This record gives sequence, structure tokens and C-alpha cells, in this order.
Amino acid sequence: MRVFAVLLFLFMMAGIGHGQSTCTDATALKFSSRGIKLGLTVDEVFAMIATSEEEKARIRGGARSGNEDLGHEMFGFSPMGPNEKFRGVSSYNFEFFDGKLVGLSISYMRPKWLNAAQFLDKLRESVDLPKLEEWKNSEPRAISTHLRADCGNYSINMYIAPDSVGGSGPTYSGFGITDNRILPVLKERRAKKDEKQREIDLRTFKP
Repeated sequence: MRVFAVLLFLFMMAGIGHGQSTCTDATALKFSSRGIKLGLTVDEVFAMIATSEEEKARIRGGARSGNEDLGHEMFGFSPMGPNEKFRGVSSYNFEFFDGKLVGLSISYMRPKWLNAAQFLDKLRESVDLPKLEEWKNSEPRAISTHLRADCGNYSINMYIAPDSVGGSGPTYSGFGITDNRILPVLKERRAKKDEKQREIDLRTFKP
């Protein structure tokens, strides 16, 4: 539950602006976690994480956005049992819009990073993320470290957190990317739906 709450935090922080960055859309789209990256369809993601229809149903039956009728869907996945492909991964959280993956966050159980700089250096071996000085601390009073940077139309977030208050060092870590263009479109669709329902209700209303 704690990990899922942190993942939701990563998505919520995406809507807060923090200035300019040299990071671009291409950087965000290039990032891949064990083959999972933005732009994949729901079926393509399931082909990587589910081994049966039963497992697919179990995963999809988890957390939802409440806006599935508007093309928006969210669900999580936690690798079960020995699985070399997802070694070190605690969980994934996926955000889909019109059938495409537009938001991705990953929580890791290990390594136990010394600090955020070490975590970022390792990530930068795979994709050209902004240097540490380009990131902003999105939660300066927190015990854990939460950093955020802008990549064109995308927001990227990373964190490292101790296992508990007074812990010996960071235990949990996470990385997330989301498309900032989705929320305004979703709000517009919701407004149109609400207005349509309002018109129906006005026509059928009786005192």
C-alpha cells in the first residue's frame, strides 16, 4: 500500500511546473523499463507482464481511474515469485489514454542507493536524462528525496526513500514519466459528458 501511494504521488506531481529543462519529448519516449515504454498499447503491455487471461483479469481488476468511459485507465502490476526479467522491481503503475501508455512509474526494491545522484547516474547509462542540477526538489520537507524535471510535454520524477524513519539508508526508489497533455483533454471530455447529462436531466426533471 505504501509503494502504491508513492506511485500515485509521482503522477500527481506531474502537473506542477518547475521551470525549463534541456530534456525533450524524445528523452521521455526513449526511456524503457524491461521493454515497457510510453506509446505501447494495452495489449502490448499485457503481453509483457501477464502469462494468462486470468492474470490479465486480476491485474486489470485493480486500481482504476474512474474515467474509463472517457478513454482513461490506470492499473498496477507487482511481479510475483522468481522472475529474472523483473528482478529488483517492486511494482509498476500504468496510465493509459485512448489505449496508449501515457504514464509509467516503477518502484524498485534494490539496489540500496547511497543517494539520488547514484540512482540518477545509473539511469543516465540508459537514457540521456537531465543532469542532477537540472532537477528540482518537489518535496523539500520530506524524509525521502523527491526530484522532478521537465522533458518537453512530459514530466519525469524520481525518488529514494528510507525503509522507515531513522533507517540506515535508502531502501525504496522509483522513477516515473507522464504526459502533461492528457489532463486538459481528459477535463474537456469530462465537461462535455457532464453537460450532455445535464441537458438530459433538465429535459426529464419534474418538481
